[in-house]
Amino acid sequence: MLKSSVQSVGVQIDRLVARVVATENEKLLQAYETKIKALELERQILCEKVSNFEGRSGTLEGTIRTATYFLLNPWKLWDQGSHSDRNQLLRMVFAQNLGYCRKQGIRTPILALPFKVLGGFSNVNTVVVAEEGLEPPTRGL
Repeated sequence: MLKSSVQSVGVQIDRLVARVVATENEKLLQAYETKIKALELERQILCEKVSNFEGRSGTLEGTIRTATYFLLNPWKLWDQGSHSDRNQLLRMVFAQNLGYCRKQGIRTPILALPFKVLGGFSNVNTVVVAEEGLEPPTRGL
């Protein structure tokens, strides 16, 4: 869709250039030149969007692999990952953008659903064996 938009804008520019060549009226020339500049800017923006979109790894397997790797060891991926990996990790961890307050500093937003669920496990009382232990107490030597 973006590539077709780039081609469409290119066709519009070509048509306007053909009109500029055939026109002798100064007012029309200025109007055509203004429109051509606007279309050129639009084409540059569309080309940038196309390059950004094509640069992403869009495979489902790659996305699942990254998410699984992150859930297994988030700090390692944060520490060794690229800038784009870190941005993706922030989006995975937090449901909102990070906020900042001049007086209080960075405000922690709401955690994303997987981390809310995992956080619930940390509050569970995990005492398996009583403090005394299972064996009878032994006398000191």
